[in-house]
Amino acid sequence: MRFFFLFLSLTVCGFLFGEEKPFDRGIRLFKEGKYKEAIDSFKESLKEGDDATIHYNIASAYYRLGDYDSASEEYKKALQLKPEYEAAQLGLACSLASLGKTQEALTALSSLSFIKQMKETFLPLIAVAERRGDEAAQEALLSILCALSPADVSIKLRLSEIRLRMGDSEGALSVLHSVLRLVPENPSAHLLCSVALRRLNRLKEAADEAEIALALGEKKALRILAQLYIEMKLPRISADYILSLAQESNEKKIELLTEAAQLYLNASAFEEALKVIVQIPKEMQTADTLLLKATALNLMKNFDEALSSIEETIKMADTLNARLVRAQILFNAGRLQEAEKDYKEILEKEPYNAAAIRNLSAIFERTGRHKDAEKLLKTLSSELKR
Repeated sequence: MRFFFLFLSLTVCGFLFGEEKPFDRGIRLFKEGKYKEAIDSFKESLKEGDDATIHYNIASAYYRLGDYDSASEEYKKALQLKPEYEAAQLGLACSLASLGKTQEALTALSSLSFIKQMKETFLPLIAVAERRGDEAAQEALLSILCALSPADVSIKLRLSEIRLRMGDSEGALSVLHSVLRLVPENPSAHLLCSVALRRLNRLKEAADEAEIALALGEKKALRILAQLYIEMKLPRISADYILSLAQESNEKKIELLTEAAQLYLNASAFEEALKVIVQIPKEMQTADTLLLKATALNLMKNFDEALSSIEETIKMADTLNARLVRAQILFNAGRLQEAEKDYKEILEKEPYNAAAIRNLSAIFERTGRHKDAEKLLKTLSSELKR
């Protein structure tokens, strides 16, 4: 009977005062510094239902024990249940930082509301610095924003652009590589990488990046590729890209076609040069395009058409260069008397024109006037020694 009354009194006390629940016990143990026991109690309380707050407390206990891996996992569970749980976001950032995962820690921090407020404050400051042309201030502010928002690709691209303008190609490249880790197929990042690598004289790598940007739809890469292949002494490939650029453009089409034709000529691709020039409507042809046409026809030994084209050129713009081309065509066609006349007229206007002197002396040699040829070459030699 005595045991019955003892049991009844305990039951009544438990009913009146309430037994300590696992979660409450976990809180008490945590405050007492008994973190392992607290974790056990919190995990026990999960049997009543999954809850973000419980996972947060488990994570905090693991963090106090120095078990940052387990803490990170528990903070992530809390955030899965409650994405806007800022205490868990901060705890996750601290755990990741303790594990040396700085980039991931910064990403976790970037979603905190006070960080977002800082971003909203910084953006107008960057705009002011931009209006003032203060690149150093822009770079400093954008660097801070990148640290606050490491997953913000647009901010990183702006930072890389400003570093390129400041001449810091290595710094720009470092930022762009972090962008490509986040978004491997970002065409703007590949294009800017190409610009940075070109400035560092890493031309092959620059061309590879520009090719990727082009494949991803970035048409600006065409011009960069054309410039790169000129620097790599591959004018024919450069001409191919300029031709593609001309097909994409209406505003500068004639200018681009002329440039492509010149590059094909530089690469001794005379037929390709002529095909490009033919694409230019007759009414839109300039003295430059007609001169290129005459040069290509001359090199292809089509002298009659070459002469016809150069005469049109001279009618449009009677320049020394056009006269030289005409004299060269006449010389190559074996019409030496006419060529001689042209070269002499050129030398009256420009006495030390090297091309005219050499070709005129060649005419003198062919026609047996060796002393005249020797005298002419001596004139050129003495001028070059000055």
